[in-house]
This record gives sequence, structure tokens and C-alpha cells, in this order.
Amino acid sequence: MIVNYIPNYHKFINKIKEDHHIIGYARKSEGKEDNETRIHPLQDMVNRLRERNLADSIYVSFHSPASEIISSRDMSEESKTSQKRLEDVAGNTKVF
Repeated sequence: MIVNYIPNYHKFINKIKEDHHIIGYARKSEGKEDNETRIHPLQDMVNRLRERNLADSIYVSFHSPASEIISSRDMSEESKTSQKRLEDVAGNTKVF
């Protein structure tokens, strides 16, 4: 039954968290909108990763197509500055 899905999923994740650190990742593809416009949807993604997936650490990318290799993401100062405006975020892909 669908009503039991989230509580059962949280039980499963909490069991995993006994031995593991859950990492979440949120990203926005490149687009025409400025970073101000990108902050709200990214913050929503971060909140969902925390609430639904019980992520311990969450990392974000402001401008990155899925096809771009991770090592070349988040290079601009603008991305680094914008990431700091998000709540409950551990960093961007440059921490790895």
C-alpha cells in the first residue's frame, strides 16, 4: 500500500545509515536563467534529499549538463558563490 511506502523506505534507509554515510547530489542543467532563478529549485531538491532520502551530506552543481564529466563541473566563481546561498549543503563537486 502506498501509505506505507515512505515509512518503510525510511526504516530501510535508517538501517543502512548504521554503517554508511548517505550522500545526495542535486544539479541544474545549463540554461538561460540566472543563478537567482536556479536557487529555489535547487533548494527544493536539497530539501527532498534530506527529508525523503535522509541524506547526511548533499552536494550541488548549478550549471552542469549530465554529459559533462564531474571533474570539470562547478569551475566558475559564480557557481561557488551561489552554492553558499543554499541551506544545508556540504559543497559542490570540487570537494572530491
